[in-house]
Amino acid sequence: MVVIGVSIAFLTGSALLLVSGTEQLQTIAADFDTTGYVTGYRSAELAARAGRDAVFPIATVPIDGTNATVLGVPPGANETIAAATPATGLASALTNGVATADVGATTGVDQVRIAGRQHVEMIPDSWYLAERGLVDQLDPDGAVVIDTGTDAIERASDRDAIPLRGAARFFVSGAQEALSLFGVIVAGVAGLVGVIVFSVTRMSVQDRAKTIRIVRATGATPRAVRALFTARATIVTVVGVAIGYAVGLIAARVAVNASVFLGVPVSLDLSLSRPALGVLVPLYLGVVLLGAIAGYLASRPVSRIPPAAIRSSGGGDPTTGGWIREWIPGWVDLTLLRFRAVIPTIATITVFLTLLVVLVSTGTAVAPMVDSGDATIVEPGSVHPVASSVPESFATVLEDRGIDASPEILLFPIVDGEPTLARGVDFSSFANVSGASLVTGRAPRSADEAVVGESLAARRNLSVGDTVLVGGSTRSAFTRTTIVGSYDAPGIYESHLLVPLPTARDLSTRAPGQVHVVRATRLPAAGSGIDVVDVSAPATVVRNRSFQTTVTAVNVGRTNATRTVSIRVANTSRNVTLAIPPGERTERTTTLSVARPGIWSIRAGSATQSIAVRQPNALQVRFPSAVRVGASPRVAVSTAAGEPVDNATVTLGNRTVQTDSAGVARITVPPGADTLTVTADSRTVTESVTAISDRVDRDDRSGGDGRPLVSVSIQPESPGFRVQPTARIHLENPWNRTVAPELTISGPTSSHDRTVSLDPGETTTVSAQLSRNPPGEYDVTVTDDTDTELARTTMVVTGNERLVAALATHGERGSTPFSRAVSLVFGNLTLLVGAVAGLGALMTVGGLTAIFSRGVHARRRTIGIYRATGATPGQVFVLVLRDAGVIGTVSLLVAFPLTYLLLACLSSAGVLSVFGVAIQPVFAPWIVVLGTAIVLALVGLGAALATATLVRTAPARTLLGERTGGIER
Repeated sequence: MVVIGVSIAFLTGSALLLVSGTEQLQTIAADFDTTGYVTGYRSAELAARAGRDAVFPIATVPIDGTNATVLGVPPGANETIAAATPATGLASALTNGVATADVGATTGVDQVRIAGRQHVEMIPDSWYLAERGLVDQLDPDGAVVIDTGTDAIERASDRDAIPLRGAARFFVSGAQEALSLFGVIVAGVAGLVGVIVFSVTRMSVQDRAKTIRIVRATGATPRAVRALFTARATIVTVVGVAIGYAVGLIAARVAVNASVFLGVPVSLDLSLSRPALGVLVPLYLGVVLLGAIAGYLASRPVSRIPPAAIRSSGGGDPTTGGWIREWIPGWVDLTLLRFRAVIPTIATITVFLTLLVVLVSTGTAVAPMVDSGDATIVEPGSVHPVASSVPESFATVLEDRGIDASPEILLFPIVDGEPTLARGVDFSSFANVSGASLVTGRAPRSADEAVVGESLAARRNLSVGDTVLVGGSTRSAFTRTTIVGSYDAPGIYESHLLVPLPTARDLSTRAPGQVHVVRATRLPAAGSGIDVVDVSAPATVVRNRSFQTTVTAVNVGRTNATRTVSIRVANTSRNVTLAIPPGERTERTTTLSVARPGIWSIRAGSATQSIAVRQPNALQVRFPSAVRVGASPRVAVSTAAGEPVDNATVTLGNRTVQTDSAGVARITVPPGADTLTVTADSRTVTESVTAISDRVDRDDRSGGDGRPLVSVSIQPESPGFRVQPTARIHLENPWNRTVAPELTISGPTSSHDRTVSLDPGETTTVSAQLSRNPPGEYDVTVTDDTDTELARTTMVVTGNERLVAALATHGERGSTPFSRAVSLVFGNLTLLVGAVAGLGALMTVGGLTAIFSRGVHARRRTIGIYRATGATPGQVFVLVLRDAGVIGTVSLLVAFPLTYLLLACLSSAGVLSVFGVAIQPVFAPWIVVLGTAIVLALVGLGAALATATLVRTAPARTLLGERTGGIER
């Protein structure tokens, strides 16, 4: 009853978790299912023969010297696309941005009019569009059919139909593979119940050989004996099933509650639903039937022989263990237990080792999909890497520091009806980080090429030259790619289809410049405490005049931190104290002054900025750099301290004027002038000028006349990638009339419009907030309403090494409904693995306890003699544990090869697969050591439980009471 009870508990708990997991997966699939399906055909004719209507032929033609894919759009297809996705319609795409492709050299058609890349969501950006009638003339090499609405429902069961949005279906199908794999283990345990019942009943038959002989001699028929033992085994099995049901239900619910307590996201309902009963009832009936058959088979041999031939075991090794004893070394002997326990022990340990190896191998295969890894940059707070979004340029930051890095987009499409792992990568970067190497072919060179891992190629029968139709991952889309190479890589990475990053963006929701993760061979040292990331001050300051300096710092640690930062320039320093919460950024402004003129560096922590310190009376002049000949712009002369300089001599070519009391003068630009010279007392300053000699209308701004003087600066000067910079635009009107330019300030990802009005001589400053950007160099420009560039600067976004490391644990948090669903899938799977492992250990302990209980019970008189002659309970324990250790060791020597052969057969049958990854049974030395240690511990626990009750019984009762009831008492 014990062994059956714990085995049924394992089956019950596992079955409830499996059924509940499947139901949850079906719910997730319904919430995030695809909007349609795409089916590939070798030609449009084959699609038409299949009864398909809206057929999209595909042709490959040379455009601009490069082979390009052109998709033929049939009439009425716009409605098909619109039903599947809220994308730009195909009809409008065919009428906008029309280009001409010269393809006569290969097709016989001189030219076709094709649509430019209009970002139709479902179609790859690298593809072109054309009317189907035109593409039919280009010798198409394939075709696709898109099904939406009612048609999609009808095509859902078609193996060739690929979901346009396959990520949810990928996880559902992959988890169902995992459930099927555990189902195989459950079936093996059900068979083990029969083996154990047979073995225990067989031992019971041998122990009762004398009783059976008496019963037979007094008239009982062989059929009656078999019926008695069959009924006995059936009753024992039924009671064990009832006990196991209760224990299994309780254990499964305890596992769910424990998972919730530990923060594992689970959403399983373990109620006895109709699907659950549909699994459990046949399972219980099958186990009871196996118990009855085992009882019958165990009693059959002894019931068929004459009563006089029935022999008692006599307390020694029976014939069932004799053959085992023959190949056991002579120095290995048992004191209390018997070698007949080896056979059921081998069966029990084999099932447990199979379960252990499958769990470890599955965890090894799935772990890279669940955990992004230590040397991987993901968006902080993402519940799964698929919910992450980080700049692709982080890889460049790491590579600049000598660290191999690979920006990657994770894809989860369905290919050929099966979940298939895919990634968008740069293959050379991927190879450097993953240890991959090409086996055949070459790396992809264009968006429609891919390479395949050797493991995936073997499982899917893919080879170089094959064309694969791939559906979208988290976006309704599809593409067609040609396999140009195969590669070898360790672990899960050999089970991938690798496509270029632009192709991956077509299939996912990653924006340009963004990826899911950046994997690296290592990360820079993780930060701790407060890190100064920037210091900013005016580019030019006046000696002994105070100026503002701003320090930007980030707390890259995980706790509140306080730091005193020293800001130093020349021989001056100022301390500021910063208190910043974990992961937060702050700015602190203070004032400094410098006593000595020259070029100096302001330092705050590891951040620096150069400033020019000028004498207060140094001259400075403002004048247009390009002026039309004959124009009379304004010249403003002042000191570095901002005081106007009167009576200064201004010379431009052959023209000379004097400034007034406001330091202002107007000078007419002569032909050929190139230098403006200003002299006041012994001070002189010069500026370069371009005199435009073309005769233009006064209102024409192409010669510079009528435009303000514009300069642009970035604050802070070198922003970090977590800093949102500001563009400051300084404008001055040097003309003798009002100007009102309409400005456009263009940054890396956005633009801002500003309208200003400046009276003659007026100055002003406008600003625009720019976006955060990954490390790199970006142009910031200022143009007017005639698209004339007025000013330009380069913004350098720095990638602080410590911040790159800190990005893995700090930053903005967020997730999507799909990513939360993914977390539930893996949370449920984590619960399933943990619960099955725990129930498997419980089952093994129960089985071993039952096995050793029979042996201990059979030797109870011997144990009573030991106790009566002075042996302590501890000494008896030692004897039993020593015998159990010998049996366990002998059983392990047989169980490991049996486990290997069993898993090899399952692997050959293709059963060992999860999430599109072929699970390779892990028999590394550490697994053998771990398995041996766990098994011997379970053997010891089982032997101890089997002996505990007996050693507490008084020796007299142990000697007198051979059995507890029936004839034998």
